[in-house]
Amino acid sequence: MLQAGCKNISLVTISGYPSILTAREQGYRNALTENGFVVKDAEIVTCSNKYTEENVNMIKAHLTTVKPDGIIATVEQLATATYLACDELKLQIPRDVKVICFTNQITAAILNPSLTTILQPAYDMGKQAAETLFGRLSGRLNEAKQELIMPSQLIARASTAS
Repeated sequence: MLQAGCKNISLVTISGYPSILTAREQGYRNALTENGFVVKDAEIVTCSNKYTEENVNMIKAHLTTVKPDGIIATVEQLATATYLACDELKLQIPRDVKVICFTNQITAAILNPSLTTILQPAYDMGKQAAETLFGRLSGRLNEAKQELIMPSQLIARASTAS
């Protein structure tokens, strides 16, 4: 989004959810800070864990008050809510606001415009977690804490086009 020229990027996330969303929020904060931006709490929208009209309304309110030119959704249901909010406000993606989402949902390519996604290797992550768990249970692995970072892949589509 920064490379696409966005200057006011917001994060749409869910509170009280797994640590992966906390990590995604920290990555958002780090990326902006490292590029000379000040992260304001007002740029983070915390939504419900369920798809509801409330999420769409929260995002609409954010779009009309904060007026971001880019939105990063931490989960696919919030990308859908963002698309609906933009549609209701007659905002055009990507002209008025660019949108990107973690996870490569099956509908990403057929949305209009198609949704840019960040693909994380879920299968490989699960496999590695299972191998670590079984290794510890069997006594093969003794490390108190093991951290493994697996690369993500950006799938650029029309929702972030310049």
